[in-house]
Amino acid sequence: SGAGLIVTEPSAVSEGANGYCDSPGLYTAEQSSAWAAVTSKLHDEGCTVVAQLWHTGRMSHSSFHGGATTVSASALPIITSGSVPACGVMGADGNWKDHETPRALTTAEVGGIVEDFGRAANFAKTAGFDGVEIHAATGYLVDTFLQSCSNQRTDKYGVGVDGRFKILEEIVRCVSRVYPTSRIGVKLAPNSGFNGMGSEDNAKNFLHYAARLSELGVGYLHATWFGKVDTHGFHGKCPPVTLKQLKAVFRGGIVGNGGYSGETAAEAVAAGDATAISFGRAYMANPVLNAPLSYSSRAAALLTLLPLPYFRTWRR
Repeated sequence: SGAGLIVTEPSAVSEGANGYCDSPGLYTAEQSSAWAAVTSKLHDEGCTVVAQLWHTGRMSHSSFHGGATTVSASALPIITSGSVPACGVMGADGNWKDHETPRALTTAEVGGIVEDFGRAANFAKTAGFDGVEIHAATGYLVDTFLQSCSNQRTDKYGVGVDGRFKILEEIVRCVSRVYPTSRIGVKLAPNSGFNGMGSEDNAKNFLHYAARLSELGVGYLHATWFGKVDTHGFHGKCPPVTLKQLKAVFRGGIVGNGGYSGETAAEAVAAGDATAISFGRAYMANPVLNAPLSYSSRAAALLTLLPLPYFRTWRR
């Protein structure tokens, strides 16, 4: 709770959005009530917390859906991207399976998933979350719409860069009926080859997406580099998108993620390239991030990075 902002593990926005065993959801009143115990305790400790919302898309397995085919932007399977291997998917039995070829969602089904995000946002608000973060990264459903390598649609959700952006735009607008856009974050991963992602036009298109999200008034972008810890993660199909480039076209906060130490994170914030740097495994394992450096030096970096007034203002 000493963090300036906690972003939760992603919650499925519907039963059909599930793709991992024992992962959370926000599509029933029971789930919302359970989350309320978490947000209440964090608020008692003075912490700001947002719910990350997702649909796993083709990174799910048919065993989660009664044998029904998984869904994606287009009927394209996951393959190795650059040097980043296709690693398989979890089955409902907890064992890892080979990737399956998904089916393309119909236009009407896409609209239904947009509404699922809005419904999940309502459950998040009932649970006491200070805002939500839309997971549009690392090969899950929304990301497969954003990238040309996984979106070959010819309807309004696939023609040109604005067509590929449309699902994310509609999700933001739908969620903004529940939370002001200033309390909505979006997670993007233009550089990651995880889950078969990476496109030659990402460097251009994701800066366009960032500018569009800025126009919508989104509160922050959460830009992650890595998808897995045992690879450098970069797809290498175009120049990488940098935090500095995102900051040049986006008016809200920029949160960097992936491979940072306390020192390099502090440097990114001090240089003005990022509003904050997020930590996942390292912070959960040790909230002061004190190894291998001394407690005092690493803690000092965290004090600079995490208790940010930018996010404290989100507290309800």
